[in-house]
Amino acid sequence: MKNLFASSRNGEENSVAQNEGRTMIHLEEFNKLREELEANNQSLKDALHKTEGEKHKVIVERKKLETELQQLKAEQEKQLLEKE
Repeated sequence: MKNLFASSRNGEENSVAQNEGRTMIHLEEFNKLREELEANNQSLKDALHKTEGEKHKVIVERKKLETELQQLKAEQEKQLLEKE
């Protein structure tokens, strides 16, 4: 009877040890995935920041070109009026 209880207890201890081992493996996998996600998230933030910067440059350049176009149109009108 004593062996039966000892065997049962050893089985429980082994089961607990196996569960702890699995938990550690899952925790390590989780931490690895978390680190990868954090790195990917930072990469996406960097790409977004770069894209926003490029967007701003395009907007500034467009405004500059629109201003130049208006000036050229005004000059052209002035020249046409001078010809008449």
